[in-house]
Amino acid sequence: IGWGCSATSTGMAEVLGPAKVPQVAYSSSSPFLADPVKYPYFSRTVPSDIISTQLHAHLLQHMGWENIAVVFTDDAYGAGLGLALVEALRGTLALVRHSISVPLNSTSVEFAKVVATLQQDHIKVVCIYGNQAPIRMFMLAAFAAGFY
Repeated sequence: IGWGCSATSTGMAEVLGPAKVPQVAYSSSSPFLADPVKYPYFSRTVPSDIISTQLHAHLLQHMGWENIAVVFTDDAYGAGLGLALVEALRGTLALVRHSISVPLNSTSVEFAKVVATLQQDHIKVVCIYGNQAPIRMFMLAAFAAGFY
């Protein structure tokens, strides 16, 4: 039985794989884990987030939204989703103006800087991917700046 989050599953797959120990994760959905060469002994019971990001990309295009920012944490879960969305939107009219990776341990000051950049560039749509704490900090910074 594997782990419940993508970041832990990624680390464990890197340790268990070379020892040929299989891992079956019940909720690890990062697209990074879909690489059968890098993680030959990893499997999961849930689909990859590639499916989610394709749906998000379709929604963004369907709504005609432009000037998009993709903000994501630098872990397997956030980066997997964020980078997959950027890739899914490449070559479409849904223009990704910013793709911003933020460390998991970012401070409220760092999030305020990200928000200020997005406001300065008149970003209208923000797709944010990550764990609860960083998303909460981003949202608090956005509300404090009147960016909503």
